[in-house]
Amino acid sequence: MLSARNIENYAINFDKDVRYINKEDYIREKQRTNIEKGDVLLTIVGTIGRVSIVEQTQKFTIQRSVALLKPILISSRYLMYYLSSSPFSNKILIDNSKGSAQKGIYLSTLKSINIPITNLKEQNVITQGYNSHSLCPPTSLGHSSSPMIDISRSIYHQINGSSLFSL
Repeated sequence: MLSARNIENYAINFDKDVRYINKEDYIREKQRTNIEKGDVLLTIVGTIGRVSIVEQTQKFTIQRSVALLKPILISSRYLMYYLSSSPFSNKILIDNSKGSAQKGIYLSTLKSINIPITNLKEQNVITQGYNSHSLCPPTSLGHSSSPMIDISRSIYHQINGSSLFSL
């Protein structure tokens, strides 16, 4: 069972503090989450805003410190990059985190967030731009030492007919 500490920027660390559970607990958790390849994981408790795509086929479940997002009509990679962008993480995640000892984002808050999207072809162009520029992944709260955020803002402004997608 993985927690927020296993979700790194753009990667899942299966070697760090993994909690093992019995078969009955795994079956119950799998029914709750049903993690599949292409799903997006977002840390929502503690260190908020780390994000990764499920690329593995190995079996695992997640604790409640990680939100499971199942992209529909949106590219997993596009969603991952958007969630890790400074405008999103600073404005939405940080401003909406609750708690005094350990900050967290409620799933109901995540569900109410609108994300600007365009058609899948343009989403793929955007994500190829991130990949081809070998941009550094952002740190845990979406801050980046690369021009990734400026590129995404520029591309968003060039897209005509964008629509909004709710998590």
